[in-house]
Amino acid sequence: MVRLFAMPPENSPDSNLISSPPRTRRKIRVAEKSALLTRAKLIDAALETILAVGYYRASSNEIARRAEVSWGAVQHHFGSRERLMYAAFEAACTEVTAVLKAARVTGDTVEERLLSVQDVVFGFFGKASYVGILQVMWNLTSDPDTSDELHGSLRAIVAQIYDEYVRLMLQVSPDASTEFAWFSYMASWGLAVAAASGKVLRYADDLEESNLLQRRLLSKALSALLSESTRTAPAGAALIESSKS
Repeated sequence: MVRLFAMPPENSPDSNLISSPPRTRRKIRVAEKSALLTRAKLIDAALETILAVGYYRASSNEIARRAEVSWGAVQHHFGSRERLMYAAFEAACTEVTAVLKAARVTGDTVEERLLSVQDVVFGFFGKASYVGILQVMWNLTSDPDTSDELHGSLRAIVAQIYDEYVRLMLQVSPDASTEFAWFSYMASWGLAVAAASGKVLRYADDLEESNLLQRRLLSKALSALLSESTRTAPAGAALIESSKS
């Protein structure tokens, strides 16, 4: 018999699911959904706890309490606090990568197109919750106990995000240089992080209006810089190749 899809190996969880009675399969699916929900609750609680008490005080016990699950749930689903923190960072990066991948640059002028990219960047990096994600990234990368495997995963995830940003820059202008793409990324990211910090600290009442003005000013400055940089720096295909290296 020809099969359209490969069957799972014997004794694998999927093969057990297929060979199980319907009632058992339903129970397995319910258990899987429950596990995914618990993981999501723990990840959300981890970021909430970091914002409330700081990274080092965000203990497994406190995270579990806020997620309304037992301490053992952290160990069961993640194995360690470090792995939970990494999972929170990974989930956030997966989200922003998807946002950047789905984004489309709009506008008739370079400045307008740059502003549309700013709006996308601010939509994620400018959220108050991103301050918690930043704390995870900073602490995992500086902690001597962080495994080499996690260090490699962190670098790979950040590189993915930048690759998507490069794609947007080439929509802004096919003449965008490597140097311009990197500078605009760091400038946009830095401005968004400042906005996120402002939301956490609540130091102003008109943050949205102020942030929009800052995005417009940055877009104007980047537009002028792009016009200047395209006269001397490598562009187009060179930028694509650079983003892959």
